[in-house]
Amino acid sequence: RPSAKPLQLLPRRRAHGTDTMVWRIVRRALAPLVMWAHLLAVAAFLSVVRVAQAIVYGVYALWPFPDALDWVFARSTRLRQGFRFRLGRGGSAADAASALDPRLSMSTPELVRSYGYACEEHTATTKDGFVIGLHRIPRGHPDSQAAAPGARPPVLVMHGLMQDSECWLTNGRGGALALVL
Repeated sequence: RPSAKPLQLLPRRRAHGTDTMVWRIVRRALAPLVMWAHLLAVAAFLSVVRVAQAIVYGVYALWPFPDALDWVFARSTRLRQGFRFRLGRGGSAADAASALDPRLSMSTPELVRSYGYACEEHTATTKDGFVIGLHRIPRGHPDSQAAAPGARPPVLVMHGLMQDSECWLTNGRGGALALVL
């Protein structure tokens, strides 16, 4: 529902006579300027956001140590989980650290290696610039009595929309489809 009162950019004067007439002229002259000032403030804010976004993308693209970014991501994820524990159920920091499963903050290759399997990570860039990541488990578990690596047929498993390769590892060593195949 539209507002019953129009937006007043400048206060109305209650005086009578020429002072009121002058005030109306000033108010009419300044109203477009105030609207333009609002528009310029919004444009400046959006420009600052865009510049900050470009800086973050540039730092990420030019960062010489990608493993350091993975380390920061893993630590920030663990920190967020610790806050979630403390805010949700309470307890001390030691309780939060012991209650967290370290696998929750692992990347897919780290998770595969934690189950004792070898893992390779490959990336490919499409013609339109999209980067596709592929995780490969080249052989079975060292403790298993599986056939030789060349005897196993290759299997491609693909996740659904809005998922990632970790969805094939959620059931652990005995039940994860990526590890069983």
